[in-house]
Amino acid sequence: MGSSLTDIIQAVCSVITVLLAIAGVYFVLVELRHVRQSIQSNTYGALCEQSIPIVTYIADHPEVYPYLYTREYPLPADNAVRVQVELACELVANFMEMAALQQACMSEKTWSTWKAFIQSTFEGSPVLVDFVTRSRGWYCEELLKFLPPHPSGTSGSTVA
Repeated sequence: MGSSLTDIIQAVCSVITVLLAIAGVYFVLVELRHVRQSIQSNTYGALCEQSIPIVTYIADHPEVYPYLYTREYPLPADNAVRVQVELACELVANFMEMAALQQACMSEKTWSTWKAFIQSTFEGSPVLVDFVTRSRGWYCEELLKFLPPHPSGTSGSTVA
């Protein structure tokens, strides 16, 4: 009788141990989901925060806007405006690279939005395409794979 009671106690303890292990795995998975959501949220927030200086630069230099968003091409002959456009292109390209490098930290839905941003920004700015083409050694493959063909069909910058 004593050995059967011991066997029952051991069986109950084994079941309890298995149930506790399952509960522990469940809680670890729940916590990992929260960590992933936190990373995704922090990534999105950081990217949005990084866009503020770019928007501010464009607001302070409205003459660069058409070159970034309305397909204005080629670069202006005026050196001061050309420099401002080139600086804006570098800001935008660096920002797009940062977004491309953060793909693993985003949900698929969020990444599809940032991917669309990168593609439409390149499509809307031949001057930006020109800048990144000339500076491709500065940028990672994660960004360069979105680079459309050079707007002038050449490898160099075109200035009006």
